[in-house]
Amino acid sequence: MTTVLAFALVISVLVLVHELGHHLMAKWFGVPVEVFSVGFGPKLVGICCGGTEYRLSIIPFGGYVKMAGTSMAGRDTTPNGFDSRSPWQRFLILLAGPAMNVGFALVLATVALWCGIEFPAYRSSAAVVGSVVEESAAQRAGLEAGDHIVAVSGRAVSSWSGVDSQIAARSNQSIPVTVRRADAEITFTLAAQSNASGLALGILPDANPVVRSVSRSGAARRAGLRVGDTVLAINGKQTNVTTDVEAAVVQLEGRPVTLAIVRDGQEGTVTIEAGAGSFGAQAVIPTALFRPEPLDAVVLGTRAITRSSVNILKTIGGLMTGDLSASHLVGPVGLAQIAGESSRLGWRALLAVMALISLNLGLCNLLPIPILDGGHMVMLAVEGICRRDVPFRVRKVLVGAGAVAMLLLLVTTFYNDLGRLGWL
Repeated sequence: MTTVLAFALVISVLVLVHELGHHLMAKWFGVPVEVFSVGFGPKLVGICCGGTEYRLSIIPFGGYVKMAGTSMAGRDTTPNGFDSRSPWQRFLILLAGPAMNVGFALVLATVALWCGIEFPAYRSSAAVVGSVVEESAAQRAGLEAGDHIVAVSGRAVSSWSGVDSQIAARSNQSIPVTVRRADAEITFTLAAQSNASGLALGILPDANPVVRSVSRSGAARRAGLRVGDTVLAINGKQTNVTTDVEAAVVQLEGRPVTLAIVRDGQEGTVTIEAGAGSFGAQAVIPTALFRPEPLDAVVLGTRAITRSSVNILKTIGGLMTGDLSASHLVGPVGLAQIAGESSRLGWRALLAVMALISLNLGLCNLLPIPILDGGHMVMLAVEGICRRDVPFRVRKVLVGAGAVAMLLLLVTTFYNDLGRLGWL
Protein backbone atom coordinates (compact mmCIF):
# COMPACT_ATOMS: atom_id res chain seq x y z
CA MET A 1 0.00 0.00 0.00
CA THR A 2 2.88 2.34 0.82
CA THR A 3 4.36 1.72 -2.63
CA VAL A 4 1.08 2.59 -4.40
CA LEU A 5 0.55 5.75 -2.33
CA ALA A 6 4.15 6.90 -2.83
CA PHE A 7 3.91 6.30 -6.58
CA ALA A 8 0.58 8.14 -6.80
CA LEU A 9 2.06 11.09 -4.89
CA VAL A 10 5.22 11.28 -7.01
CA ILE A 11 3.50 10.95 -10.39
CA SER A 12 0.65 13.30 -9.48
CA VAL A 13 2.98 16.05 -8.29
CA LEU A 14 5.34 15.77 -11.25
CA VAL A 15 2.59 15.68 -13.88
CA LEU A 16 0.86 18.63 -12.22
CA VAL A 17 4.13 20.58 -12.28
CA HIS A 18 4.44 19.77 -15.98
CA GLU A 19 0.90 20.89 -16.76
CA LEU A 20 1.34 24.00 -14.59
CA GLY A 21 4.17 25.03 -16.93
CA HIS A 22 1.84 24.85 -19.94
CA HIS A 23 -0.89 26.62 -17.98
CA LEU A 24 1.25 29.57 -16.84
CA MET A 25 2.83 30.14 -20.25
CA ALA A 26 -0.57 29.96 -21.96
CA LYS A 27 -1.92 32.54 -19.52
CA TRP A 28 1.16 34.72 -20.14
CA PHE A 29 0.35 34.85 -23.86
CA GLY A 30 -3.36 35.38 -23.23
CA VAL A 31 -4.48 31.93 -24.39
CA PRO A 32 -7.70 31.00 -22.53
CA VAL A 33 -7.28 27.89 -20.39
CA GLU A 34 -10.66 26.21 -20.10
CA VAL A 35 -9.78 23.45 -17.61
CA PHE A 36 -6.92 22.76 -15.20
CA SER A 37 -7.60 19.36 -13.69
CA VAL A 38 -5.94 17.63 -10.77
CA GLY A 39 -6.43 14.00 -11.75
CA PHE A 40 -8.28 12.42 -14.66
CA GLY A 41 -11.76 11.10 -15.35
CA PRO A 42 -15.09 12.38 -14.01
CA LYS A 43 -15.04 15.64 -12.06
CA LEU A 44 -15.47 15.48 -8.31
CA VAL A 45 -15.46 19.21 -7.51
CA GLY A 46 -14.53 22.36 -9.39
CA ILE A 47 -14.29 26.11 -9.07
CA CYS A 48 -14.10 28.77 -11.80
CA CYS A 49 -11.55 31.55 -11.51
CA GLY A 50 -10.24 33.89 -14.21
CA GLY A 51 -12.03 32.02 -16.96
CA THR A 52 -10.50 28.66 -15.95
CA GLU A 53 -12.26 25.79 -14.21
CA TYR A 54 -9.93 24.30 -11.61
CA ARG A 55 -11.24 20.85 -10.90
CA LEU A 56 -10.45 17.75 -8.86
CA SER A 57 -11.08 14.55 -10.81
CA ILE A 58 -11.64 11.03 -9.60
CA ILE A 59 -8.42 9.33 -10.80
CA PRO A 60 -5.59 10.81 -8.68
CA PHE A 61 -2.69 10.29 -11.10
CA GLY A 62 -1.39 13.56 -12.54
CA GLY A 63 -3.67 15.98 -14.32
CA TYR A 64 -4.15 17.92 -17.54
CA VAL A 65 -4.69 21.34 -19.07
CA LYS A 66 -7.30 22.07 -21.73
CA MET A 67 -6.57 25.24 -23.70
CA ALA A 68 -9.01 26.98 -26.01
CA GLY A 69 -8.34 26.70 -29.71
CA THR A 70 -6.74 23.27 -29.93
CA SER A 71 -7.87 20.76 -32.55
CA MET A 72 -6.38 17.82 -34.42
CA ALA A 73 -8.77 18.42 -37.30
CA GLY A 74 -6.86 21.43 -38.57
CA ARG A 75 -6.13 24.93 -37.34
CA ASP A 76 -8.73 26.07 -34.81
CA THR A 77 -9.85 29.65 -35.43
CA THR A 78 -11.05 30.33 -31.88
CA PRO A 79 -10.08 33.95 -31.07
CA ASN A 80 -6.96 34.10 -28.90
CA GLY A 81 -6.89 30.28 -28.92
CA PHE A 82 -3.74 28.18 -28.99
CA ASP A 83 -3.83 27.52 -32.74
CA SER A 84 -4.32 31.22 -33.47
CA ARG A 85 -0.99 32.08 -31.87
CA SER A 86 2.27 32.41 -33.77
CA PRO A 87 4.47 29.29 -34.03
CA TRP A 88 7.04 30.67 -31.60
CA GLN A 89 4.39 31.39 -28.95
CA ARG A 90 2.96 27.88 -29.29
CA PHE A 91 6.53 26.54 -29.18
CA LEU A 92 7.17 28.28 -25.85
CA ILE A 93 3.86 27.09 -24.40
CA LEU A 94 4.83 23.50 -25.25
CA LEU A 95 8.38 23.99 -23.98
CA ALA A 96 7.17 25.34 -20.63
CA GLY A 97 5.97 21.90 -19.44
CA PRO A 98 9.30 20.07 -19.78
CA ALA A 99 11.14 23.18 -18.59
CA MET A 100 9.08 23.21 -15.39
CA ASN A 101 9.99 19.56 -14.76
CA VAL A 102 13.69 20.26 -15.21
CA GLY A 103 13.48 23.36 -12.99
CA PHE A 104 11.48 21.45 -10.37
CA ALA A 105 14.12 18.70 -10.40
CA LEU A 106 16.76 21.33 -9.63
CA VAL A 107 14.67 22.72 -6.76
CA LEU A 108 14.08 19.25 -5.29
CA ALA A 109 17.76 18.31 -5.57
CA THR A 110 18.82 21.58 -3.94
CA VAL A 111 16.32 21.22 -1.08
CA ALA A 112 17.29 17.58 -0.51
CA LEU A 113 20.98 18.55 -0.35
CA TRP A 114 20.37 21.56 1.89
CA CYS A 115 18.33 19.49 4.34
CA GLY A 116 21.10 16.91 4.44
CA ILE A 117 21.84 13.75 2.51
CA GLU A 118 22.50 10.58 4.46
CA PHE A 119 24.99 8.34 2.70
CA PRO A 120 27.06 5.24 3.56
CA ALA A 121 30.05 6.47 5.55
CA TYR A 122 32.46 4.23 3.63
CA ARG A 123 31.87 6.26 0.45
CA SER A 124 34.03 9.09 1.78
CA SER A 125 36.81 6.77 2.97
CA ALA A 126 39.83 5.44 1.06
CA ALA A 127 38.92 2.83 -1.55
CA VAL A 128 40.42 -0.21 0.16
CA VAL A 129 38.88 -3.48 -1.07
CA GLY A 130 37.35 -5.44 1.81
CA SER A 131 36.34 -8.47 -0.24
CA VAL A 132 35.72 -9.53 -3.83
CA VAL A 133 32.54 -11.28 -4.94
CA GLU A 134 33.11 -14.75 -6.37
CA GLU A 135 32.70 -15.09 -10.16
CA SER A 136 32.47 -11.30 -10.49
CA ALA A 137 34.25 -9.06 -12.99
CA ALA A 138 36.59 -7.94 -10.22
CA GLN A 139 37.59 -11.51 -9.31
CA ARG A 140 38.09 -12.47 -12.95
CA ALA A 141 40.32 -9.43 -13.40
CA GLY A 142 42.46 -10.42 -10.39
CA LEU A 143 41.57 -7.92 -7.65
CA GLU A 144 42.01 -9.08 -4.05
CA ALA A 145 40.95 -8.06 -0.56
CA GLY A 146 43.33 -5.41 0.79
CA ASP A 147 43.99 -3.78 -2.60
CA HIS A 148 43.90 0.02 -2.40
CA ILE A 149 42.30 1.50 -5.54
CA VAL A 150 44.21 4.62 -6.52
CA ALA A 151 43.04 5.26 -10.10
CA VAL A 152 40.26 4.33 -12.52
CA SER A 153 40.85 4.77 -16.25
CA GLY A 154 43.98 6.75 -15.45
CA ARG A 155 42.14 9.22 -13.21
CA ALA A 156 43.23 9.37 -9.58
CA VAL A 157 40.53 8.55 -7.00
CA SER A 158 40.69 9.15 -3.27
CA SER A 159 37.43 7.54 -2.10
CA TRP A 160 34.77 4.97 -2.95
CA SER A 161 32.57 7.79 -4.21
CA GLY A 162 35.25 8.68 -6.76
CA VAL A 163 35.58 5.03 -7.80
CA ASP A 164 31.85 4.69 -8.48
CA SER A 165 31.72 8.02 -10.36
CA GLN A 166 34.53 6.99 -12.71
CA ILE A 167 33.10 3.52 -13.30
CA ALA A 168 29.55 4.81 -13.92
CA ALA A 169 30.88 7.22 -16.56
CA ARG A 170 32.38 4.31 -18.49
CA SER A 171 29.55 1.75 -18.68
CA ASN A 172 29.86 -0.93 -21.37
CA GLN A 173 33.61 -0.38 -21.57
CA SER A 174 36.78 -2.12 -20.46
CA ILE A 175 37.89 -0.16 -17.40
CA PRO A 176 41.53 -0.04 -16.24
CA VAL A 177 41.67 -0.06 -12.43
CA THR A 178 45.00 0.69 -10.75
CA VAL A 179 45.59 -0.61 -7.21
CA ARG A 180 48.40 -0.38 -4.69
CA ARG A 181 49.37 -3.83 -3.41
CA ALA A 182 52.41 -4.42 -1.20
CA ASP A 183 54.02 -1.09 -2.17
CA ALA A 184 53.58 -1.83 -5.89
CA GLU A 185 51.00 -0.42 -8.29
CA ILE A 186 49.20 -2.91 -10.54
CA THR A 187 46.61 -2.16 -13.23
CA PHE A 188 43.76 -4.58 -13.92
CA THR A 189 41.12 -4.36 -16.64
CA LEU A 190 37.47 -4.88 -15.68
CA ALA A 191 34.71 -5.52 -18.20
CA ALA A 192 31.91 -3.18 -17.12
CA GLN A 193 28.27 -3.46 -18.12
CA SER A 194 25.63 -0.73 -18.18
CA ASN A 195 24.65 0.94 -14.89
CA ALA A 196 27.94 -0.26 -13.45
CA SER A 197 29.38 0.60 -10.04
CA GLY A 198 32.08 -0.82 -7.85
CA LEU A 199 29.53 -3.00 -6.03
CA ALA A 200 28.05 -4.23 -9.31
CA LEU A 201 31.52 -5.27 -10.50
CA GLY A 202 32.14 -7.22 -7.33
CA ILE A 203 34.43 -4.76 -5.52
CA LEU A 204 33.21 -4.57 -1.91
CA PRO A 205 34.54 -1.94 0.53
CA ASP A 206 35.93 -2.75 3.95
CA ALA A 207 32.68 -2.05 5.82
CA ASN A 208 30.43 -4.21 7.97
CA PRO A 209 26.89 -3.88 9.39
CA VAL A 210 26.56 -2.22 12.80
CA VAL A 211 23.69 -3.03 15.16
CA ARG A 212 21.38 -0.03 15.27
CA SER A 213 18.57 -1.39 17.44
CA VAL A 214 17.82 -4.43 19.63
CA SER A 215 14.27 -5.18 20.68
CA ARG A 216 13.36 -5.84 24.32
CA SER A 217 12.40 -9.37 23.44
CA GLY A 218 14.04 -11.53 20.84
CA ALA A 219 16.90 -13.91 20.21
CA ALA A 220 19.42 -11.09 19.73
CA ARG A 221 18.92 -9.63 23.24
CA ARG A 222 18.95 -13.09 24.87
CA ALA A 223 22.22 -13.86 23.07
CA GLY A 224 23.75 -10.63 24.40
CA LEU A 225 23.92 -8.57 21.20
CA ARG A 226 24.09 -4.81 21.87
CA VAL A 227 23.55 -1.59 19.96
CA GLY A 228 26.86 -0.51 18.43
CA ASP A 229 28.20 -4.03 17.88
CA THR A 230 29.85 -4.48 14.47
CA VAL A 231 28.95 -7.82 12.86
CA LEU A 232 32.05 -9.25 11.14
CA ALA A 233 30.80 -12.72 10.22
CA ILE A 234 27.76 -15.00 10.46
CA ASN A 235 28.64 -18.67 11.09
CA GLY A 236 32.10 -17.98 9.73
CA LYS A 237 30.92 -16.23 6.56
CA GLN A 238 32.31 -12.70 6.32
CA THR A 239 29.75 -9.88 6.15
CA ASN A 240 29.96 -6.91 3.80
CA VAL A 241 27.96 -3.86 2.70
CA THR A 242 25.37 -6.06 0.97
CA THR A 243 24.71 -8.35 3.97
CA ASP A 244 21.21 -8.40 5.45
CA VAL A 245 22.01 -9.70 8.93
CA GLU A 246 18.42 -10.36 9.98
CA ALA A 247 17.63 -12.27 6.75
CA ALA A 248 20.83 -14.30 7.08
CA VAL A 249 20.00 -15.29 10.68
CA VAL A 250 16.39 -16.17 9.85
CA GLN A 251 17.61 -18.31 6.93
CA LEU A 252 19.68 -20.36 9.38
CA GLU A 253 16.75 -20.90 11.76
CA GLY A 254 16.79 -24.33 13.33
CA ARG A 255 20.50 -24.43 14.09
CA PRO A 256 22.81 -22.32 16.25
CA VAL A 257 24.02 -19.05 14.67
CA THR A 258 27.34 -17.55 15.76
CA LEU A 259 27.97 -13.89 15.09
CA ALA A 260 31.57 -12.65 15.14
CA ILE A 261 31.45 -9.08 16.45
CA VAL A 262 33.58 -6.14 17.49
CA ARG A 263 32.51 -4.35 20.68
CA ASP A 264 34.45 -1.43 22.13
CA GLY A 265 37.45 -2.37 20.00
CA GLN A 266 37.47 -5.98 21.21
CA GLU A 267 36.56 -8.97 19.02
CA GLY A 268 34.19 -11.60 20.33
CA THR A 269 31.21 -13.78 19.48
CA VAL A 270 27.56 -14.15 20.42
CA THR A 271 25.62 -17.33 19.74
CA ILE A 272 21.92 -17.51 19.04
CA GLU A 273 20.57 -20.90 20.06
CA ALA A 274 18.62 -23.03 17.59
CA GLY A 275 14.91 -22.23 17.56
CA ALA A 276 15.40 -19.15 19.76
CA GLY A 277 12.58 -17.27 18.03
CA SER A 278 12.60 -13.97 16.12
CA PHE A 279 15.98 -12.24 15.71
CA GLY A 280 14.81 -8.91 17.11
CA ALA A 281 17.67 -6.66 15.96
CA GLN A 282 18.53 -4.40 13.05
CA ALA A 283 22.05 -4.01 11.66
CA VAL A 284 22.93 -1.49 8.96
CA ILE A 285 25.99 -0.02 7.28
CA PRO A 286 27.08 3.14 9.17
CA THR A 287 25.98 6.38 7.56
CA ALA A 288 27.06 10.01 7.63
CA LEU A 289 25.02 13.19 7.09
CA PHE A 290 26.23 15.72 4.56
CA ARG A 291 24.59 19.16 4.89
CA PRO A 292 26.05 21.98 2.77
CA GLU A 293 25.40 25.70 3.10
CA PRO A 294 22.42 27.02 1.04
CA LEU A 295 24.56 28.49 -1.75
CA ASP A 296 26.69 25.33 -1.89
CA ALA A 297 23.49 23.28 -2.06
CA VAL A 298 22.41 25.24 -5.17
CA VAL A 299 25.81 24.66 -6.81
CA LEU A 300 25.86 20.96 -5.90
CA GLY A 301 22.23 20.53 -6.96
CA THR A 302 22.98 22.14 -10.33
CA ARG A 303 25.98 19.86 -10.79
CA ALA A 304 23.93 16.80 -9.87
CA ILE A 305 21.13 17.71 -12.29
CA THR A 306 23.63 18.48 -15.05
CA ARG A 307 25.44 15.19 -14.52
CA SER A 308 22.16 13.26 -14.44
CA SER A 309 20.99 15.04 -17.61
CA VAL A 310 24.14 13.99 -19.42
CA ASN A 311 23.64 10.38 -18.28
CA ILE A 312 20.00 10.41 -19.40
CA LEU A 313 20.93 11.79 -22.83
CA LYS A 314 23.71 9.20 -23.15
CA THR A 315 21.20 6.48 -22.30
CA ILE A 316 18.74 7.78 -24.90
CA GLY A 317 21.55 7.95 -27.45
CA GLY A 318 22.62 4.40 -26.61
CA LEU A 319 19.07 3.14 -27.09
CA MET A 320 18.77 4.89 -30.45
CA THR A 321 22.12 3.54 -31.74
CA GLY A 322 21.56 0.05 -30.34
CA ASP A 323 24.57 0.25 -28.02
CA LEU A 324 22.25 -0.09 -25.03
CA SER A 325 19.59 -2.77 -24.69
CA ALA A 326 15.97 -1.77 -24.08
CA SER A 327 15.99 -4.29 -21.21
CA HIS A 328 17.49 -1.55 -19.01
CA LEU A 329 14.39 0.65 -19.28
CA VAL A 330 12.18 1.00 -16.22
CA GLY A 331 8.41 1.28 -16.50
CA PRO A 332 5.52 2.21 -14.19
CA VAL A 333 5.88 -0.90 -12.02
CA GLY A 334 9.60 -0.26 -11.56
CA LEU A 335 9.03 3.41 -10.79
CA ALA A 336 6.38 2.47 -8.23
CA GLN A 337 8.83 0.10 -6.59
CA ILE A 338 11.55 2.77 -6.50
CA ALA A 339 9.13 5.35 -5.08
CA GLY A 340 7.96 2.92 -2.40
CA GLU A 341 11.49 1.97 -1.35
CA SER A 342 12.62 5.61 -1.22
CA SER A 343 9.61 6.61 0.88
CA ARG A 344 10.54 3.94 3.44
CA LEU A 345 14.06 5.39 3.59
CA GLY A 346 12.68 8.82 4.49
CA TRP A 347 11.54 12.04 2.89
CA ARG A 348 15.07 13.08 1.85
CA ALA A 349 15.43 9.95 -0.26
CA LEU A 350 11.95 10.49 -1.69
CA LEU A 351 12.86 14.05 -2.71
CA ALA A 352 16.00 12.79 -4.46
CA VAL A 353 14.02 10.15 -6.37
CA MET A 354 11.35 12.69 -7.30
CA ALA A 355 14.08 14.99 -8.64
CA LEU A 356 15.46 12.22 -10.86
CA ILE A 357 12.03 11.18 -12.15
CA SER A 358 11.07 14.81 -12.81
CA LEU A 359 14.28 15.31 -14.78
CA ASN A 360 13.60 12.17 -16.81
CA LEU A 361 10.02 13.30 -17.46
CA GLY A 362 11.16 16.73 -18.64
CA LEU A 363 13.96 15.55 -20.93
CA CYS A 364 12.06 12.59 -22.38
CA ASN A 365 9.13 14.88 -23.21
CA LEU A 366 11.51 16.83 -25.46
CA LEU A 367 12.14 13.79 -27.66
CA PRO A 368 10.96 14.40 -31.26
CA ILE A 369 8.14 11.85 -31.01
CA PRO A 370 4.94 13.42 -32.40
CA ILE A 371 2.71 12.55 -29.47
CA LEU A 372 5.13 14.22 -27.02
CA ASP A 373 5.78 17.94 -26.54
CA GLY A 374 9.07 17.57 -28.43
CA GLY A 375 7.31 16.15 -31.47
CA HIS A 376 4.80 19.00 -31.57
CA MET A 377 7.65 21.48 -31.15
CA VAL A 378 9.42 20.00 -34.17
CA MET A 379 6.25 20.39 -36.24
CA LEU A 380 5.95 24.00 -35.10
CA ALA A 381 9.58 24.62 -36.05
CA VAL A 382 8.85 23.21 -39.53
CA GLU A 383 5.78 25.44 -39.80
CA GLY A 384 7.84 28.47 -38.78
CA ILE A 385 10.53 27.70 -41.37
CA CYS A 386 8.13 26.81 -44.20
CA ARG A 387 5.61 29.51 -43.20
CA ARG A 388 2.72 27.11 -43.65
CA ASP A 389 0.84 24.61 -41.48
CA VAL A 390 1.76 20.94 -41.48
CA PRO A 391 -1.14 19.30 -43.41
CA PHE A 392 -3.73 17.64 -41.21
CA ARG A 393 -3.25 14.25 -42.88
CA VAL A 394 0.49 14.35 -42.27
CA ARG A 395 -0.02 15.46 -38.67
CA LYS A 396 -2.56 12.68 -38.08
CA VAL A 397 -0.20 10.00 -39.44
CA LEU A 398 2.73 11.32 -37.38
CA VAL A 399 0.73 11.47 -34.16
CA GLY A 400 -0.62 7.96 -34.80
CA ALA A 401 2.90 6.66 -35.36
CA GLY A 402 4.03 8.39 -32.17
CA ALA A 403 1.17 6.81 -30.22
CA VAL A 404 2.15 3.35 -31.50
CA ALA A 405 5.79 3.98 -30.56
CA MET A 406 4.80 5.04 -27.04
CA LEU A 407 2.54 2.00 -26.68
CA LEU A 408 5.38 -0.32 -27.72
CA LEU A 409 7.66 1.45 -25.24
CA LEU A 410 5.09 1.02 -22.46
CA VAL A 411 4.70 -2.71 -23.23
CA THR A 412 8.50 -3.12 -23.25
CA THR A 413 8.96 -1.40 -19.90
CA PHE A 414 6.12 -3.44 -18.35
CA TYR A 415 7.81 -6.60 -19.60
CA ASN A 416 11.13 -5.46 -18.11
CA ASP A 417 9.52 -4.61 -14.76
CA LEU A 418 7.76 -7.96 -14.49
CA GLY A 419 11.00 -9.73 -15.41
CA ARG A 420 12.88 -7.93 -12.63
CA LEU A 421 10.18 -8.98 -10.17
CA GLY A 422 10.59 -12.61 -11.27
CA TRP A 423 7.06 -12.86 -12.64
CA LEU A 424 8.24 -13.91 -16.13
